[in-house]
Amino acid sequence: MVRLAYSVPEVAKLIGISKSKIWELIRSGELSSVKICGRRIVRHSDLLVLLAGDGHK
Repeated sequence: MVRLAYSVPEVAKLIGISKSKIWELIRSGELSSVKICGRRIVRHSDLLVLLAGDGHK
């Protein structure tokens, strides 16, 4: 079973880049995220869009 969402540190570890780069991608809109209960979460589907190269807005 695939997880539905990941924290920013988890995303960074999964794809092998820094947490600050993940935050940069979120701020620029290249990586979509949602805020739930005060936590920034990246949905699995949004991570796949980024990795497919279709995330540029």
